[in-house]
Amino acid sequence: MQNKCPLYTGLTLLAIGIILKSTTSYSAAALLVMLAGVAFKIYYITAKVIRKEYKPGYELLVLISGLAIFLTGLLLTKHGLLHTAASITFKITGISLKAAFVLLFMLKTRGTNPAKKPAMANK
Repeated sequence: MQNKCPLYTGLTLLAIGIILKSTTSYSAAALLVMLAGVAFKIYYITAKVIRKEYKPGYELLVLISGLAIFLTGLLLTKHGLLHTAASITFKITGISLKAAFVLLFMLKTRGTNPAKKPAMANK
């Protein structure tokens, strides 16, 4: 899959949504923009799986763990159940794990395009 437009569109929309959420009172619009960004990223990964350019593995556990920890930090902040520094630690840890997934995903898909693999020589 040479076209990385859905991935970059998703990342851009996600970043715009986060900026909107933190700088304006338009939380519904920010949520819609972030959800659109997530949808583009899911589409990109799913297309990679369908084209057999990506075989999901342990890195999905890293992503799921990162999402769970990040969302826990958000919920703790929203409901005031935990000190701000602790909830920020949850958020940073979750984001770090999500970034680790992106790196692992990129490393795993870098050389897996079946169209680019050289044909094996007959012996």
